[in-house]
Amino acid sequence: MKKLNTKKDFHLFVNELIQILKPKLTFPICTTLICLGPPLHLIFDLNIKKLNLTIILSVISIFYMIYTWISFIKSRQEFRKKKIALLKLHNIIEEDENFRKEDLDLKIKSALENIF
Repeated sequence: MKKLNTKKDFHLFVNELIQILKPKLTFPICTTLICLGPPLHLIFDLNIKKLNLTIILSVISIFYMIYTWISFIKSRQEFRKKKIALLKLHNIIEEDENFRKEDLDLKIKSALENIF
């Protein structure tokens, strides 16, 4: 584990933390593509042998697709709040040139506890 001795190290740490916490769009897109199979099969295939099964799978996949996108949107909203708090950490370092290490550590710990 690397120590955060300089301001540059600290800013790099906060920027990397922001990149790690940012929700990724790949899972909702892949889920949407997979879940579109049964409804599109229902629309384009006119000779469906098991119509009831296809309808049930279509309904389940549509609900799961909606759930995935709602959870993605909620995670984006939570990320925005965390990002604002992480950007405040940048300001903690820039506030005072003559800071004591103990005071700075205390401020950073309290700010990180608010985020997580």
